Amino acid sequence: MRFAGNNPMPQIKSDSVLPTTFNYFIGDNQSKWYTDVASYSSIHYQGIYPGIDLHYDSNHGQMKVPILWLQALIPARSAGTTMVQPVFKLMPPTAH
Repeated sequence: MRFAGNNPMPQIKSDSVLPTTFNYFIGDNQSKWYTDVASYSSIHYQGIYPGIDLHYDSNHGQMKVPILWLQALIPARSAGTTMVQPVFKLMPPTAH
């Protein structure tokens, strides 16, 4: 998935490592082959756009619909307190 004009270097965090690993053999060029690639229960990209994060989650080995999060200021007793609120879900394309 690509996002136009996004931050090319967002902060990436992951949850627990899953026992499954993957191998990617792209063409016959061995420099593009990747083996024993780890998988995680969720991945969180912080700051894909200013104040917007992307969160991928899995359920029994299947990826759930990705969620975009907006970092919004909330009324607080101390200045600078922030809260993360869901904005909308990205829906997968449907078959026609």
